Amino acid sequence: MALVRHLPHPTGDLLFSSRVGAEHGGMPVVAPWFATTLGEQMHGWAESLPWDDGVLVHDGLRLEFFASGLSFRLSCRNESDTVRRVQLALHPYWAVDTTSATVRGVDGAQYFDKTDGQLKRFCGEVRFGQEVDYVFATTSELLLIDAHRTLTLTPTGTDHAVVWNPGPMECAQAPGLGDEEWRQFVCVEPALLGPERDGVDLQPGQEVEIGLRVQV
Repeated sequence: MALVRHLPHPTGDLLFSSRVGAEHGGMPVVAPWFATTLGEQMHGWAESLPWDDGVLVHDGLRLEFFASGLSFRLSCRNESDTVRRVQLALHPYWAVDTTSATVRGVDGAQYFDKTDGQLKRFCGEVRFGQEVDYVFATTSELLLIDAHRTLTLTPTGTDHAVVWNPGPMECAQAPGLGDEEWRQFVCVEPALLGPERDGVDLQPGQEVEIGLRVQV
């Protein structure tokens, strides 16, 4: 379950939550790896283990999550005596109308297209209607815009941004999503993945931190 499930706002909750699967919604924490890059469990073990007041210590790593208003921080400290390779991300399901939604701020950025495994250069703004699973090599501020509102997403300590929406075909096959729920969210995720998307090394006692500030 996500540590943050809702972000109430006068324009409506900023976060989507699926009616089918609790794993799809809120702002899950991705650690200590992204996807299955450094382990078999999808997006690491951070979301499957119990946290205590925003702290999780497991396997020689100390994770801390902090939220204040619309600002969020996630850190990881290596408390073991060996070098550890890690990745961190915040995985918010932003509540948007995908028929009008766009992501701006990625024009010209290099990205890895996970839908076909190709490295590309992006042109324009991201739109939705089919599967989108892009890993952008960018630290820029991004805008998530639909007909209802604009979210300004400012990351810190990151080296990538992930933009994901399953589109109609993938959504219909996903056991944790309703067939049409792809229309209701877009994930724009600040991430520290490493320059080659294969993690960053933490020396014993070393810590890394990523952050996200949201403006509506």
